[in-house]
Amino acid sequence: MTLSPTIEVIEERVRPFADSLEQLLAGIAYIDLRVRWAVARARSHGLDPDDEFRGLYISEDQVDRLLGYDIGNNLWTKPNGQQISENEWKAAISNAKESWHRRSEATVENGTPTLLSQLIKNFQLSPVEVDALLIAIASEIDPRYERLYSYLQDDVTKKRPSVDLVLNLLTDSFEEKIRMRRLFTNEGHLLRSRLLVRFASGQAHESALLGQYLRPAGRVVEHLAGFAGLDSELVNSTS
Repeated sequence: MTLSPTIEVIEERVRPFADSLEQLLAGIAYIDLRVRWAVARARSHGLDPDDEFRGLYISEDQVDRLLGYDIGNNLWTKPNGQQISENEWKAAISNAKESWHRRSEATVENGTPTLLSQLIKNFQLSPVEVDALLIAIASEIDPRYERLYSYLQDDVTKKRPSVDLVLNLLTDSFEEKIRMRRLFTNEGHLLRSRLLVRFASGQAHESALLGQYLRPAGRVVEHLAGFAGLDSELVNSTS
């Protein structure tokens, strides 16, 4: 199956979001395009969704492929002959992101307070930090992202997005990926403000940063969905 993006045309008149939940779900829909682009690359570059043992062992063929990669390449970067329209995907993602931001701004200008916009303002989140937060929230909103993240991480046990996966979803550039690592260190804004939690899974030794996982902290998801109050442990970066 070949995935194709749907390019959304940004209208002249921007429609504000009706409420906080609509804005959150529209943000996840934008992130969904990033996930679909990653799946398209993974399929084009050799991951076999029909291999029932994929992710449970490392074959000799996989070892040979890994040895053939340059530094910074991953399982999505070696094409197997299939064609994917990179420019078309990137245009669709860019348009979706711009549309979501414009609708969010129109909602604020319209006088409709939304919880996500307030959180972005209160914690002074950059656009890339917002994207990272939405990637982590997606699997809390819809369990199908757990399986998609497992597929993209080539391991059926990895249901939460790792730091490595989030970075790969945020950028195609290895150099930019290295620069963006700081977002997920203990000094990074998302972890310092306790919006995201980074953790290792079932290992006696400490995992490398890229191998650790991310999840929304406390009651972030419930708050953004419209339930009362953020977790008391969350620290407002402006305080």
